[in-house]
Amino acid sequence: MLPYIDALHVMGYSETGLKSAGWRSYDFLKAAAGNYSSKLLLGVPSQASDWENKSVEKHLEWVVKDKSVGLAIWDAQLKDTKWRTREFGKRFQE
Repeated sequence: MLPYIDALHVMGYSETGLKSAGWRSYDFLKAAAGNYSSKLLLGVPSQASDWENKSVEKHLEWVVKDKSVGLAIWDAQLKDTKWRTREFGKRFQE
């Protein structure tokens, strides 16, 4: 299916992550996408600043460092105040 679609948004939210177990790990999801990992958007929860025993910074650092996958933030309200701080935003500017 991946060769024929623009993107696949994995809606794992707080159940998928940097070091999650099994199919919930970012590494597993990327490997499953194979040659089409650039079409993979990892869903992250904006209502949390920590999930799967890691901080939001750690999860996002993995995505930024990898560059072969994308990011989908759920949702645009950014309910956890950490997401709305200037310092947090500056950490992930390129």
